[in-house]
Amino acid sequence: MTTKGDIRGIAALALAAVAVFVLPGPVPAAAATAPDLTRFYGQRIAWTDCGDEMEYQARRTWAGSDEKLPAAMSRFECGDVEVPRDYADPKGKAGTAQIAALRLKATDQKRRIGSLVLNFGGPGLSGRYALNSHIPQLARLNERFDLVAHDPRGVVRSDPVLCDGPQDGDPAEEPAQDPGQGPARDQTPDTADEVTRVAEAQAAKNAQCDQASARRVLPWVGTTNSSRDLDVLRAALGDDKLHYLGFSYGTKLGAAYLHQFPDRAGRMVLDGVMDPTLDTRADALSSTKAFQRALDNFLADCVAHGAKECPLGATAAAAKSKVNALFTGLDGKPLETSAGTLDQATFTQAVQSALYSKAQHWPQLRTALAELASKGNGTAMAEAGGKLPSAQLPRGPFPAVTSDEDAQQQEFALRAINCRDASERPTAEDYLAAVDEFTALSPVFGHNTAAAMLECTGWPVPGDNTSREVGAEDAPSSLLVGTRGDPATPYENTARMAAALDNDSRILTYEGEGHGAYTTDSTCIHEHVDRYLTEGTLPPEDTTCR
Repeated sequence: MTTKGDIRGIAALALAAVAVFVLPGPVPAAAATAPDLTRFYGQRIAWTDCGDEMEYQARRTWAGSDEKLPAAMSRFECGDVEVPRDYADPKGKAGTAQIAALRLKATDQKRRIGSLVLNFGGPGLSGRYALNSHIPQLARLNERFDLVAHDPRGVVRSDPVLCDGPQDGDPAEEPAQDPGQGPARDQTPDTADEVTRVAEAQAAKNAQCDQASARRVLPWVGTTNSSRDLDVLRAALGDDKLHYLGFSYGTKLGAAYLHQFPDRAGRMVLDGVMDPTLDTRADALSSTKAFQRALDNFLADCVAHGAKECPLGATAAAAKSKVNALFTGLDGKPLETSAGTLDQATFTQAVQSALYSKAQHWPQLRTALAELASKGNGTAMAEAGGKLPSAQLPRGPFPAVTSDEDAQQQEFALRAINCRDASERPTAEDYLAAVDEFTALSPVFGHNTAAAMLECTGWPVPGDNTSREVGAEDAPSSLLVGTRGDPATPYENTARMAAALDNDSRILTYEGEGHGAYTTDSTCIHEHVDRYLTEGTLPPEDTTCR
């Protein structure tokens, strides 16, 4: 999904007068004179040793132990690709940017197929760090492919979006009281005055990106230009076709590539599929339904473990009522624990993040809710809300371990790309018109997902909807993978994407929970995806894996 801020972000959301850039519109498909991109397409990447940066990341990922560091680390190579910031005017004042890439060469060079470019989600997630963090899961594909990941434009080492001033999660630099935030701030705003304060705070935060270093970059980020960068990267790798594996937001990026470069698309897998055609409100509503459905599935599983492990009620319906009551009880009455404050924001954070992975986080959430429900002890819940990956940061099925500085930069990039990819700028009035519907669907997530609509309030650069155009009827068939219980990218998106692409894509269904299917231990999913990428064989129609 396109991940937005949590309710802590909403309580820091604003209306402020901000300068707005006037951007050129999208380049017509058949421009009278096509821009000359010869020098960009004529590049070849000069791969070198990655040096200290990737070793630092690897040691963070693998607990600093030489014994745990994958042998593959010695095979990592780093390189850069130059791209124009403005593809319509590649020699113009906008200048160029360097796109940072990482390669892990195929282990079976005699049977090497070529490159497999991966995008692990976001937007705003460093592909290089994510690949570094998940070498073992991709070992089989690495036999036949050079695995290549990059930081998309605006992210970490690729012309990064940098904004001045404190951001969420940096309390040491935040003012004692920011707009919309009082001593007992309302984390579920539902009056015009409350929501206006929230919107004013968000605009004030977004105004921090209206300064020189950001102005150079902000007009040129976004999915459409990133998909053009993918094609330059393909050429720089020496590949005639782009073979691609994209997760979560990476499915939107892959769809944009299929739309723009259907004749250069190779075998492309999209797992955890977004619906790129949705506007801002529809996307937020879809997220509300998906997260609530995932929570319902979690609660049914919880009840099945029995009253000792799950003292929330004898039925899933009773457990749902109990969880809603626990959440509502924190409204203006947070619990102070040894792990920090458990307020509604932390509660939502703990639940939302845990739903991304059944294997890794459901047991932890079950224990935390049991402690809160049976003993009134919110310590485990507060700890879970603080330690699980933040829903405010770029997310995908493959989370990446990064430094605090890079994590903050990726939050900037997340917002910059989201706001560039949408023309809508919903207002406090739009929030008020939607919030009752959202909270009726999900008391726990409704305010949070409705607040996501205000993410771009006062953003200094206008957006456009070019990336919603994904028709690719001339492209080869792709493989779309959907998970029935996916909280972040609803299963229904899979069929919607297939219809929008219109390229006879094949759908592979995973009857399971969590965000993305290839990240699970399903042998069936791995076999079908790997076979398609290595042999070009799509699974039979209506194939379902468990």
